[in-house]
Amino acid sequence: MNGTKRLQWIELLRITAMIMVIVIHICFKSRVIYSSEVGSVKFFLAWLLESFSFCAVNCYALITGYVMVGKKLSGDGSRFRYSKIIPLWLQVFYYSVIITVLFKIFMPRVNSSLVAGFTPLLSSQYWYFNAYFGMFFFIPFINKLIDAMTKKEFIMLLSLMFVIFSFIAFMSLNAEENDLFGTVSGHSSVWLMILYFYGAFIRLYGNDIKIRKRVWAALYIACSVIPTLCSNFIDIQAKKLMENFCMIQIMGEKLLCILPRLR
Repeated sequence: MNGTKRLQWIELLRITAMIMVIVIHICFKSRVIYSSEVGSVKFFLAWLLESFSFCAVNCYALITGYVMVGKKLSGDGSRFRYSKIIPLWLQVFYYSVIITVLFKIFMPRVNSSLVAGFTPLLSSQYWYFNAYFGMFFFIPFINKLIDAMTKKEFIMLLSLMFVIFSFIAFMSLNAEENDLFGTVSGHSSVWLMILYFYGAFIRLYGNDIKIRKRVWAALYIACSVIPTLCSNFIDIQAKKLMENFCMIQIMGEKLLCILPRLR
């Protein structure tokens, strides 16, 4: 029963993240953020929606770590199968080809490459699939590392990841031109692997984390409101701040969606 309840909340998190992804694309593709005057109510509300939804896609990496930890290439327990990447690649290939062909037929003026459409992975058509593809093949080895670590060692590893890949990256003054550690502002296989470790830790030790729901709620709100306020009232590039801040935001904000439900 408890396992079923956990899976229900995982599915709810997936749905919530999907809605947030839609919000992100609406805000950017509609150009409402860039067409609004800085400091206006419209600009503030648009960035507030964006901020609350900014790390939605990364929820899926946390979920991957949560559900995939423990899977092995051999031995007892749940087996990891590389063949599972094939159906996912076929889906991406199918939609990439269909969308490209439809654009060529009905919107020929749109610059869409047939070669890119038929090679979505090699042409980096969809950044998350590329990042996931790069991480996927290392999952059983990551799990082997996790199995070999004690809880104390695991916490030390997560702490180092937070300091190096989140805090120091956030402090970088030239994050757009100088990607310090190859995380590409959260759009890389490296970053998904980092989140995988966090998701795995939640699965293994989430019940041991005794933090009130109100604290997680306050963290979520603060991590969403602070960059919005900065983009409106401080002389900082909004997008740059958001991309830098997401390195800290993702770590704390999205744990809110899972941790309180694991006790």
